[in-house]
This record gives sequence, structure tokens and C-alpha cells, in this order.
Amino acid sequence: VVTVKQISYWRDNVTLYRRAAEVVPNNYWAYNNLGAALASRGRLEEALPLFERSLAIMPYYPGANMNMAAALYRRGRYGEALPYAERALAIQPRNPRAHVIRGAVLLKVGRMKEAEEAFLTALQFAPGDGDALEGLEEARQRH
Repeated sequence: VVTVKQISYWRDNVTLYRRAAEVVPNNYWAYNNLGAALASRGRLEEALPLFERSLAIMPYYPGANMNMAAALYRRGRYGEALPYAERALAIQPRNPRAHVIRGAVLLKVGRMKEAEEAFLTALQFAPGDGDALEGLEEARQRH
């Protein structure tokens, strides 16, 4: 009976992370991952408060900062996204994904030179990254 009950929590990543958030107090990791699972399904309005909750517990968790930046970006809230991308980079300056997210946000706010630099830095850490190459091309075209 207990096994059957526990298996229901493993149905998919949303139920798994939701359960982890319920049973472990202040589980910033579970809130972030639940938000990411929902965001990947296009449920951004549900994801944003979970990223906020994760960051309220652990403000310098790079994953939650990047996920928050990406979700705000996808909602068209570029000015709000930038500080999260920059905080993620302050924590993990060699993370190519954080540079790509920052570059994408900078493109949207019209800061082409900085966007170009962000994509170039991402390519230093992840040569051939498709998103970085695409962003770099766009920044150069618009610059």
C-alpha cells in the first residue's frame, strides 16, 4: 500500500517536485525544479512564483536565477529579467547558458554591443553553442 502511494509521486517531474516541496521545508531546489517543469510546459504564470519562492529561500542559487530570467524573458518582461541573469553570472561567471540568457535579454532591451559580448563569452565556454551563435549573429546585424 505504501509503495503504491509513493509511486504516485513519481508519475512525472511535476508531481515529483511538488511532493518534494511539500515534504521538505524550505526546499529551494524543489521549488526551482517544479517551476522549471511547469515552464517547460508553457505554464509560466505558475512557474514564476515558484522561482520567487526558491530565491526567497536561497537568493544566490544560480539555477533559480537563470530560470527566473528565462521565464521573465519569455513573458516579455525583459527589464525585470536582466538582474536575475546578471546575478546568475555573478555566481557562476563561467556558465555559458547564463551568458546566453543575458545576451538574449540585452538584445531585447537594445544593448547590442553588450549582447554581442555576452554571446562571445558564452562561445568561449561552449564553442559551437547554437543559441550563442544565433544571438551573436543577430547582435552583429542589429549593431
